[in-house]
Amino acid sequence: MTKPILILDDDVSFRQLIASLLQARGYEVFEARSAKDASAAFAETDPGLAIVDYRLPESDGISWITWLRESGRNFPVVFCSGTWCDEKTFNWLRNILKVSLILRKPIVPELFIQQIEGLLPPPPFSVSPAIPQTGAVAKAQFVAPPPVTANDLETQIKRIDEALRKSSPDSPLWDQLVAMRAKLAVQQSLAEAKNSYANELTEHWKSLSEAVALTQLEPENRVALNEAMQIAHRIRGTAGSMGFQNIGHAAGKIEDLLRSFDPTDTLQEVIWTEIFRGLADGEVAVREQSGLAGSTERGQIFESSILVFARSASYTEQLQALASSRIETTMCDSIASVLGRAKRARFDAAVFDLSLDDEARVFKLASQVREVQRGKPIPLSFISSGQNAPDEALMAYAGASSFLWSPVPGADLVETVQKMIVIGGTKKPKVLTVDDDDVLTRFIQTILTGEGMRVETLNKPIQILTVVEQFQPDLILLDVMMPGLSGYDVCRMLRATDKWAHLPVLFLTSKSDADGRASAFQAGASDFLSKPVLAPELVARVQAHLGQVGVKRDASKRGNDLGLIDRREFIETARSMAQAAKASGSELALCLMLIDDMLNLSILHGMYAAEKAEVALGELLRVHFKAEALRAKWGDGGFALTVPGESKMTITEAVQKMLDEFCTFTFLSDQHVNFKTSFSAGLAGVPGDEVTIESLMNMANIRMSRGRQQNLGTIVSVG
Repeated sequence: MTKPILILDDDVSFRQLIASLLQARGYEVFEARSAKDASAAFAETDPGLAIVDYRLPESDGISWITWLRESGRNFPVVFCSGTWCDEKTFNWLRNILKVSLILRKPIVPELFIQQIEGLLPPPPFSVSPAIPQTGAVAKAQFVAPPPVTANDLETQIKRIDEALRKSSPDSPLWDQLVAMRAKLAVQQSLAEAKNSYANELTEHWKSLSEAVALTQLEPENRVALNEAMQIAHRIRGTAGSMGFQNIGHAAGKIEDLLRSFDPTDTLQEVIWTEIFRGLADGEVAVREQSGLAGSTERGQIFESSILVFARSASYTEQLQALASSRIETTMCDSIASVLGRAKRARFDAAVFDLSLDDEARVFKLASQVREVQRGKPIPLSFISSGQNAPDEALMAYAGASSFLWSPVPGADLVETVQKMIVIGGTKKPKVLTVDDDDVLTRFIQTILTGEGMRVETLNKPIQILTVVEQFQPDLILLDVMMPGLSGYDVCRMLRATDKWAHLPVLFLTSKSDADGRASAFQAGASDFLSKPVLAPELVARVQAHLGQVGVKRDASKRGNDLGLIDRREFIETARSMAQAAKASGSELALCLMLIDDMLNLSILHGMYAAEKAEVALGELLRVHFKAEALRAKWGDGGFALTVPGESKMTITEAVQKMLDEFCTFTFLSDQHVNFKTSFSAGLAGVPGDEVTIESLMNMANIRMSRGRQQNLGTIVSVG
């Protein structure tokens, strides 16, 4: 029987990577974070091999291996280190401690597995104990394109499993198939581990940035320094092993520089400059990998960004047309990738190809995108999946501002997207970043572009007045120390002109002491940021000076975050819509709705529970119906909706769909009892009813009251 393998490493992501690779080959694995944990595990487990990292909490790998050998345990050991061993250490490990393999991180996973297997008996790998031992299989059945995703790999593995069920261990292909399956299983484990780690990279890099910032702020704090070095070391080994080479290289650079850090050295500013460059390079790479970065391509400035659920191969010409119109497009061909991107960045609009999945799933995806894109609903468009258009009420409820027939000409798609952007009313703030260091400007451009801003960079500060006049920025980020012309001089040049005298200017400086701050403000700075610049702080400061500070709210207090307007604005805007509908002969629907027995809900289940039901209905309003519709809060448990370009009957059916969905929701009372509720609604519209807003609202209110008298949860649009 093959003994289990011990993985001793303080980086959980690296342990999981190695464990998944070995388990996919049939090996049993147990993990330990520290030398103490590994030693304690011997009471229950007798390993056949240990994989040991050099840098461990409270100890190091060499000390633990020394204890291992002194305790009489002679099983093979693989030693991993983020740095090369010198000759003395190498000889000590090999000749004295009898280490079988000395490897350097980052590892190459496939090669690593081959090296490990050379130290162990073959794994007790079994495809499936239920595989029948009969049948035969044709060799041509297994020829397939190389798999590139975890799903592709899973499909290939299933095909081989099916072939093995039809084959027999005596077949000449049996061993070949088992080996092929084992190899694919390793690749699948690697793909899954890589995807999981990619989702964690943003938080890992944030932790590193914060630890480095604390080290700079408190140079004598050895705990902060050691923490920063350990985080950098872990990212260096794991990111590199996962294939994220740029991120691993940046972390390695930071680790090496921190290890040479001496707070008493007068030349430490040079080291801090290079550390910051490493942080900036890594931040850009992390954001590009995680889909957080906007376009930073030289010479290409996008004015708007859209999210598209479609296969990019089917939209090559359309993508080129959108790019030519300065519309940045993020293409996703899976539901998971769409939601991942929507959570990370704000988009001006979204387009969904209905042929990519079941229509109901695509419509649900559209509402999920709006759920994670907080605030005013973004405009949506759908592309046909066949010759027949979806039901009008279904489209209205999904929130379609437009519907396109496939294939969509590039010009038509551009026109549709431009109209949606106008509907969304989005205007990207413009930020100019001035620094002679291209690494810094690219870092800032990546961060702020991902936050929905237009960012222009300038590496020659002498051109500031010309570029400012051309770009017309809303804010400038300005480095203090630049060759030839300092940030102080650049700021004074701006302040000397009437047009730019009050433009927000944020200084980037490594001198954050009292004298440095005084100099910045004396030169005309609005604010300053200390280097190294952390991405969250950069975004928060820029948004504050642009007047775009976002406020996080508890789910029960999100009324103002639902894209809802007040009564006065609703009436004024709806009046204009009704007049325009009458003048053009177009349609318009107005709906009033009220949660049934709101007062009784509050009495029976508590105010907080009743508010949760109210927020849920407001959220349904936000994620459904077209972006140009008006949505308003209308008293306790009441809401108003006006939808231009849709008939009263179509919106009646759409509101019925919303009622059906709302009635499935379960809420928890203050007494921890589950309850459900409903709402009643009345509709009026143009043409068909009176055209003044007052008469339309009165008619809708009468119909809502009539419906409540008939039965709770009733929608009335006629009579």
